[in-house]
Amino acid sequence: MVNSDQTWRKFSNTFYDNAFLYFAKSWKVVKFIYGASLGYRKWKFNKLDEEIAKDCLKSFRGISVRENGAINKIQKHLGIRPSFVLDPTFLIDKKYYLNTNFFFFYESKKYIF
Repeated sequence: MVNSDQTWRKFSNTFYDNAFLYFAKSWKVVKFIYGASLGYRKWKFNKLDEEIAKDCLKSFRGISVRENGAINKIQKHLGIRPSFVLDPTFLIDKKYYLNTNFFFFYESKKYIF
C-alpha cells in the first residue's frame, strides 16, 4: 500500500520506486494507493513523468486520493479516475491521539499539534 503527502510529488531520483512501487512493477502482489495527497493545485508532472507513472500504475488494483480536486487532474493527465476517500488520519479513533506522546494540547483541549 502506498500513502503519503508526497505520493504525487516528484522529489528525488527514487521517486518512482517510492511513490509508485516501480521496483515491484512486475510482482504478482496486490498494490494500491490509499488516500494519497496531491499536495499542490497545479499539475507538476512532465510528459515523461506521466508515461512512467501510467506504466507503473497499470499494476495497481486501486487508487484513491484524499482531495476532491485531485481526481480530475489525475484522470486528465494519467487516464485513471481515482476514488475519493477520507484522509487516513481520520480513520483512527480519537483515543489513539489522546494517548500518544507525540502530541500536546493547549489548556483549552481544542487543538492538537
